[in-house]
Amino acid sequence: MKKISVIVPILALLAGILFPIVSADTQAVSYHNSVQVVNTENEALSVVPDSSNISALNGCRLSEYGGNPALAFEEEESSADILINPDVSGAYYIRMLFVPNADSNYNYSSIGLQLNGSYPFDEAKELELSWRWLPGEITTDPRGNEMLSSLRAVEEETSVYLTDPTGRQNNPLLFDFKAGENKVTVLCHTGNMTLLGLCLESRSTTADYALVKEEYKERGYQDTKE
Repeated sequence: MKKISVIVPILALLAGILFPIVSADTQAVSYHNSVQVVNTENEALSVVPDSSNISALNGCRLSEYGGNPALAFEEEESSADILINPDVSGAYYIRMLFVPNADSNYNYSSIGLQLNGSYPFDEAKELELSWRWLPGEITTDPRGNEMLSSLRAVEEETSVYLTDPTGRQNNPLLFDFKAGENKVTVLCHTGNMTLLGLCLESRSTTADYALVKEEYKERGYQDTKE
């Protein structure tokens, strides 16, 4: 009996790993790496690609989405150079806003990201932009039995942090930007998409213990030893 009690939780854990979780509300399946969401209050800079900040296009074109400027990647290995000007130099997370192209016959968008003419590290050569999926129409066979429906990509605005594609770390990747003009080259290897924007977000800072203690004193909290 003791062996069975140990095996059951292991099987439950494997089931959670091997099978994706389907939302009961939307029936949407999302395949993505675990990402620690960064507080949007730390957002340093948002850039919408348009004619004012695009320095080069190769296999993509300026377009619109929802009445706003956008950048359509329509060919494999297409690329665009986008100029970004943060006020402060430092390491930033990058969050990408995009819309998948469901007709591209891929399950996600595979991109590379160069900073000022080169890849900052190997992980930046092959990054995944995950898509959301919904079940397709339910069909029946000649006998009226329901058949397993195929999934379809949801073509809607999607927000994804750039993360380690190997899954060795959960936090988003950090990219070093200098103050002033930086050239970000986005290369769309496969999985065509429409890019809506790039957001640079600074890391959350940990409050100094002495400052926190002083703040709590001002609020009337007392030390448990007193």
